[in-house]
Amino acid sequence: YKPSDGDIYIDETPLSSQNRGEWHKRVGYVSQDIFIMDSTLAENIILAQETDNDRLNLAIERASLNGLVDSLPLGINTKIGDGGCRLSGGERQRVAIARAFYKKADVFLLDEPTSALDNRTEEEIAGALEHPAFKDKNMTVVIVSHKDSLLNICDRIIELS
Repeated sequence: YKPSDGDIYIDETPLSSQNRGEWHKRVGYVSQDIFIMDSTLAENIILAQETDNDRLNLAIERASLNGLVDSLPLGINTKIGDGGCRLSGGERQRVAIARAFYKKADVFLLDEPTSALDNRTEEEIAGALEHPAFKDKNMTVVIVSHKDSLLNICDRIIELS
């Protein structure tokens, strides 16, 4: 959306139609409803980008998906079903987090990432979000949540009403 008034600045640079594409490349978005293709786990993380196995393995590790990969019959080459029907809600969320890591996003926007999950799975997602990679000084993570338990991992909380 274009602002109806004023401008948007990112690191003192005005956001414009000329640099919007570059900005999109920097942002990883994790919504509460994750799109999962009827394809392999690897293809769902890479999303038609150039395949880099080292980067893929790092994204899987950072999103705490190693246990899932180890449990799948063909590992990252296992089809995970339309909509991720072979995955739990927490695993689907971690796939979305792995996508953002694979993309090398330096801004993560997480919109109610645990809203439909049980408490144990919410704790698993919070654990993934506490990975040292999220503490990188050049990374910004914005979490929108109504759950105080998820906000406990944040450095700063801004309440909107």
